[in-house]
Amino acid sequence: MIHFVTDSERHDHREWLRQYIDQHCIHRVALGEPSLIGKAPGSRYRWQFYLRRGLFDPEFMRRAALLMLDRVQTQIGHWDWQLAGLETASTPLLAGIPAVALQHGIRINAFSVRKQRKEYGLFNWCEGVPNSLPVMLVDDLCNSTESLATALRWCMLEGQLSILPAFYTVVSKTTGEAGDGGRLPGGMTCLSPFTLVDFDLKP
Repeated sequence: MIHFVTDSERHDHREWLRQYIDQHCIHRVALGEPSLIGKAPGSRYRWQFYLRRGLFDPEFMRRAALLMLDRVQTQIGHWDWQLAGLETASTPLLAGIPAVALQHGIRINAFSVRKQRKEYGLFNWCEGVPNSLPVMLVDDLCNSTESLATALRWCMLEGQLSILPAFYTVVSKTTGEAGDGGRLPGGMTCLSPFTLVDFDLKP
């Protein structure tokens, strides 16, 4: 077993990340200010995550990767898998997690899934080189969007790849086992270290 973090380091990393996200990666609409325009037609937001502000910070990414690897070792128990996620939110995770893992002697392959097949050249559906191992999906957020489900479909249909029954996100905005608006197969477990409760937010 690889010791990615001690018990005290695990607590310190999580609290450091929680404070960073709370202070730098959430926009909260102040009282009296107009709400943000939502993604769905006619919807409005009182708060919104901007996690890439953290994921492109090398110290944030290092700590997040250590916690992810520590949790995967506990809950998955092996390294016979590769990482994939939908462009572009997952991109820093796909680069950062394997880099931190390599420092501990673990080689993890990663590739990004395109939202649409490239319209010229090789007409590729992904960037990087998938291997034959099962895929662990990653994303910055688990919410009601299609991102994780879209990546899953591409990996299964185009890549003919199997999917691990667990996925990783930095923050889970949903409740329930599978998350992602129920668009993922039942029985999938979200390994997210944070939920809305950690930031005093409500759906």
